[in-house]
Amino acid sequence: MSYFLLSDVKDVILQPLIDQAIKEEVTSEIQSLARSKGVSPDYIPDITPFEVKMVAIAYACYRVATYQAGSGSSNNFSGQDQGDIFEKKARMYYREYQDRASSLTKELLMGVADEAQEYVVSMEIFRS
Repeated sequence: MSYFLLSDVKDVILQPLIDQAIKEEVTSEIQSLARSKGVSPDYIPDITPFEVKMVAIAYACYRVATYQAGSGSSNNFSGQDQGDIFEKKARMYYREYQDRASSLTKELLMGVADEAQEYVVSMEIFRS
């Protein structure tokens, strides 16, 4: 099962580099995360919850950038070496992955609304 579509990935540099092997790595990682939270991967809905999809995309981008790091892609601007763009992207997506993965709960993985969360909206109404 794939937890995201290629069209969901908005990084124009990394998106074309995501292949089936990366998608399989992402699937394994999401299933591992689910098990670590006490959720069977079978309980993750076919229509992937948004939070799970964002973790999957961040992990996919991190893995692709890691594989591409050191491939000689560096930016030169005004004669200054700006470093490997894939290395920078790998660090950025790893942080995003860690942040998003740490906030996943059982409820988010299963796509179930958290009963403890309650949103109250109020509006003043005036008569004329």
